[in-house]
Amino acid sequence: MGLLSVLCLNVYGQSTITITITEVSTTIPDCDLAFDGNSDPAWYWTGDIDDLCHETVCNGCTEVVSYEIFNETYVCANDVPPSISITFGGCENDGTICGGGTFEGICEGTPASRTDVINLPTTAGNSIRTFQANSTGCAGTWRYTLNINVSNTLFNVNTNVTETDPTLTASSSASSWQWLDCNDGYSAITGETGQAFTATDNGSYAVEVTGSGCIDTSNCVLITTLPIDLLSFKAKRNNSQVDFEWITVTETNNDYFTIERSADLNRWEVIKVIDGAGNSNELREYKATDDAPLSGISYYRLKQTDYDGEFSYSEVEVIDQFSSQQDIGIYPNPTNDHITIEGSNINIKDINVLDLNGQNLTSQLAIFQRSQSTLELDLINLEPGIYFVMVGSGVYKVYRE
Repeated sequence: MGLLSVLCLNVYGQSTITITITEVSTTIPDCDLAFDGNSDPAWYWTGDIDDLCHETVCNGCTEVVSYEIFNETYVCANDVPPSISITFGGCENDGTICGGGTFEGICEGTPASRTDVINLPTTAGNSIRTFQANSTGCAGTWRYTLNINVSNTLFNVNTNVTETDPTLTASSSASSWQWLDCNDGYSAITGETGQAFTATDNGSYAVEVTGSGCIDTSNCVLITTLPIDLLSFKAKRNNSQVDFEWITVTETNNDYFTIERSADLNRWEVIKVIDGAGNSNELREYKATDDAPLSGISYYRLKQTDYDGEFSYSEVEVIDQFSSQQDIGIYPNPTNDHITIEGSNINIKDINVLDLNGQNLTSQLAIFQRSQSTLELDLINLEPGIYFVMVGSGVYKVYRE
């Protein structure tokens, strides 16, 4: 009996999968080792143990040998390989020569082999499988009893997703989630770490679910019914006004756009309404202007409404109408933890960090003055999402992954 190569992931865990194979001779026995002290002939079963058999006649010896061929420990069901391959090879004696109490095995045929694919379970319990093989050209017939034992049921991450277009909801409620864009190489969608995700663009999306230390990813779900596919929405200060530009790739039943403005990210007012194209499959560009912007900081977002009253929002743009345009660099952006802020004569007291609800989170963060022109900001205490970093009178959007 031989074992093909098996790729297994060993992790610290709670369940051990053990496979033991028991080999039972049911016809002519192999008793050569007891007589001449030699190892098995090359054509015999790989790894066989013959010293359990002590026989001085040509028949009557039945050999039972057990081998443990697979013993791995896992936590997560999706880490277990779905199957392993076991190859049996060789042949039993085709005949015997008996004379003066001696024994000799003879194999006249070509040793045969057989490969069986064994599916591995992930729930606790034992399962028994029995195989039987005949060696080509030889008289030997061998039976194998395969015992698969799983000590405990492995944790199975629930990756089911329900769809109420355009909102997707992960079924598992006792996990953490990261939504992914299947159209962009399964890239993580910044800030989308809740159980539910509402798509703002048509496309395919999946969720990476984490539970009990195990991670698995759902199938991709296609969203096709969003009224528009928004390529971009930008707000830009232009002297005493704010200009808006946005581009759609496609529009379906698109009734109108609304530009909304807020001073605190809590209360929003409509400042412009622009007709949509209804249905369109071509790139379309739109422009609008806020002729009377608020003094100080303003937040803008684009709302799209279809003929049925369904609507969606763009990301928030931020404008400080009366701030001087300070030359500020912020990197890396997006970031996993730290950002560096560079600019002339910046100071820790000039830094404030706000979330999308306008809450000031600066007191939760560590800020380090590295030089007169360089600050380092530690965002490790913040949840993944979008934040506004205020540097003096300037406001900058930062993505925490």
